[in-house]
Amino acid sequence: MAQQPTAILFDLDNTLTNRRASVTQFARQFHVDFRSRHQMLRRDDMVPIIQNADDGGYRPPDERWRGLQKWIPWKDKPSAEEIRDYWYGTLGLHAIGVEGLHDTLHTLKTRGITLGIITNGPTGIQNSTIDTLNIRQYMDCAIVSETVGVKKPTTQIYEIALAELGLTTDDNIWFAGDNPATDLLGAYRMNMTTVWVQGHHPWQDDSFQPDYTVDNISELLSILG
Repeated sequence: MAQQPTAILFDLDNTLTNRRASVTQFARQFHVDFRSRHQMLRRDDMVPIIQNADDGGYRPPDERWRGLQKWIPWKDKPSAEEIRDYWYGTLGLHAIGVEGLHDTLHTLKTRGITLGIITNGPTGIQNSTIDTLNIRQYMDCAIVSETVGVKKPTTQIYEIALAELGLTTDDNIWFAGDNPATDLLGAYRMNMTTVWVQGHHPWQDDSFQPDYTVDNISELLSILG
């Protein structure tokens, strides 16, 4: 049984959300909202196109908009800007949480653990995602990279979160995330206990290893006992 941390900070996508399921739901809405403008593409055929354009959230935005212009058989092609505005305004509204999300966060909170989010991404989408999941009620901070001007793994974004929480690196801080190269490398540099949510990105850094490895954040409850 691990010693209870002072705080647990979380990544957002593929840690608190099921991004693939979220993007699938978004793709189906995309199909409906643009159905008068594409060449009778079936809804289920739209899903892999949108998933490919998303690339787990890592495809460069300009490449994504151009890709959707190219990969979808349009009869009335929208501009890249129109696709961009739709994506940014709609994606977060289709966020789907990981299994056991609310029960896990509620239990951690009732144990007196400070909770927060540090996420890379656009301010609008990430805040919309948090609100759609209805998890802001559990969070003592929610730091979005575009808002603060720095992103993981840069240590400054973790420092911003700690300052907002009134904590320091001397406190027992845990960080849970799916991406070793961003979430966990930055947390490791900040002397945080690292929790790797495996299954999304391979572990390729031999300089350190995660303190804990889980498939779902609900496993934190077992680790803490």
